[in-house]
Amino acid sequence: MNQINKLSRVQKGIDTIDKVVPIALQWMENDRSVTCSVFHKVFCSLGEQLVNHYIGKWEEYNDFARFYLDMDMNMVQLFFAYYDIPLEPDPYNADDGARASAQLLEGKDGFDFYPFEAEITRQFYLTGYINPLDILIDIAPRTLRMVKSKKIDLYGSGTSWSKAWKLAEIEDKMSLILFLIQNHEPNHDTKKKTSKLLVVNESANETFSPRTLFLAVLEKYGAFKSNGSLSQKRQLP
Repeated sequence: MNQINKLSRVQKGIDTIDKVVPIALQWMENDRSVTCSVFHKVFCSLGEQLVNHYIGKWEEYNDFARFYLDMDMNMVQLFFAYYDIPLEPDPYNADDGARASAQLLEGKDGFDFYPFEAEITRQFYLTGYINPLDILIDIAPRTLRMVKSKKIDLYGSGTSWSKAWKLAEIEDKMSLILFLIQNHEPNHDTKKKTSKLLVVNESANETFSPRTLFLAVLEKYGAFKSNGSLSQKRQLP
């Protein structure tokens, strides 16, 4: 992936998570009556029986990360459409058989066979679901310090990671989105470790424009490829 495309994807990833996180936090704060009302609006085209089924799932999880990871592509599209969040076309047009073939036989990853905005959201909440916020020490250290100062629970969950994102400044958001993208690019260099992540020099006193800041981060990450190793907290069921 060239630098221009990477820059565009980073910006798109930040914009997407910026829109999803407040919705996720609101969902997790809603009482049951509000949840029922919201679900019947967002997923109304699925029919009442399925909507009630998903309300039951939400009450079981009560966590946006776990719920989003269970969404199929149809639900994801309905969610993005209802909240007017931009979403690229589905490259496989809801053909899950072709999607599975692309993954298993062609070695493609989620960014190849899902809309980018859907996959970056999935990667964000997957990382948050299986990892405590402690892993931000190598990705977004300033955000981790703010999380600790605000006494946010470090345990991996949709709530904790959404709150952490809201605290993050642009440099740390870029670092995290770059990590999520590069961690799932093909041809990973297995010799690289997440502990080798480079971040913008936080001791620098310069005031960066958004463009300069993006280019500075991308320059630091240019040769980085993650091996995908994370401090795993829990396994998905």
